[in-house]
Amino acid sequence: MYRHGLGTLVCILLLTEGATTRSAQKDADKTPDKQLEGQWQAIKLFREERELPKGNALLPVMTIKGNTYSWKQGKTVRPGTITVDSSKNPKTVDVKITGGILKGEMILAVYEVKGDELRWCQSDLGNTERPPGLATKKGTDALLFFFRRVKP
Repeated sequence: MYRHGLGTLVCILLLTEGATTRSAQKDADKTPDKQLEGQWQAIKLFREERELPKGNALLPVMTIKGNTYSWKQGKTVRPGTITVDSSKNPKTVDVKITGGILKGEMILAVYEVKGDELRWCQSDLGNTERPPGLATKKGTDALLFFFRRVKP
């Protein structure tokens, strides 16, 4: 009986360790992505597969530090918090706006960082569906931003 109990205990410990490791990995995947941190200046904006003329849209500056987010467009600043899931491909981010007239609104986005360039595709405010990838399509409200990191 003692041998059987010890074998069962070893199995339980191994299973618990595997579950703890998976849980820790899942939590790590939801922590802020260090590559995403910094200040980003939008250089291009696409909607429905077309680039919007720079004169028709004020291109925003986005700042991310840890899980805080700020979106500045002209004189308007939109603060928020982000939740990143880097286990997905492309990586996902949920933005919760925490101030201003849009307080409480959510933005669902996907992104990719390559060096000092960021591609960020987001659904429009109020849309509960995340864009499936880093592209826009006709008949959708997805916005695709190309950002360049602002050097300090």
